[in-house]
Order: sequence, then C-alpha cells, then structure tokens
Amino acid sequence: MEADQQAIRQFLERVHGPEPAGWLILWTRQDKATRAFDLGAAGALDQAVEYCAAKASAFDVYAAVGLQHERPANTSRGAEPGVSSLPGFWADVDVAGVAHKAEALPPTEQDARSLIETAGLEPSLAVRSEEHT
Repeated sequence: MEADQQAIRQFLERVHGPEPAGWLILWTRQDKATRAFDLGAAGALDQAVEYCAAKASAFDVYAAVGLQHERPANTSRGAEPGVSSLPGFWADVDVAGVAHKAEALPPTEQDARSLIETAGLEPSLAVRSEEHT
C-alpha cells in the first residue's frame, strides 16, 4: 500500500502547525534509522513527507512529538532538554497484544478508547498504528 502524502502532510501540519520551526525527528523501527528535518528550512516539510511516504510501505515510521531546538548528534533521536516545542498534551495508549511486553494494558481497542474518555477531554487527533509483519 502506497502512503498518502497528503494525509502525511495533513498529520504533520495538524500536530506542528502550518509553519513549524524546529527539528522533526523521524525513526523507523525495523531498521532503527533516524532522520532529522529542519522544518524551518525551505522545502524541509516536503522532504519529511516524501521520506515518510517512501518508508511507510515497508517500515513502521514514528515521528517525535516534540521538535528539537538543534539537530541531534549522530543518530540520536534527541532528548527532553533539547525539545523546543510541544504541540499539546498527548497520550500513547497501547492495547495488549504481541507487540507489547507489558501485561497491564487494555485488552481491546474499545477498552483503550473508554480509558481515554475518562480523561474528560475530547481528542483532537487519534492515531491507530499497526505493526508490520
């Protein structure tokens, strides 16, 4: 399945705004590759979208939520002290299954959604990720 570049762009702009500034860190799980894009530079958002689309057909692609002030050294994904902006509050709610070692997880997606509802805030964005086999 070919990744939809428009959907990827819409996601990144919804999370970071239409004119983000900072380094977006992307990581692919299967090859453990890290790429950094300076979103303040001309064309960088386009490059990040193209990179995600190309990788998404074969890899699980993860985007850091916090943008980094500077490009992380080597293949680092950055660290908390380097974060220059956060788009808001978020929660990573996993569902029990083969992809997770933890046992104290909601058993179904519906149970996870019920857990989110207890926070009393309507999510502005929900991401349902699936593991590649």
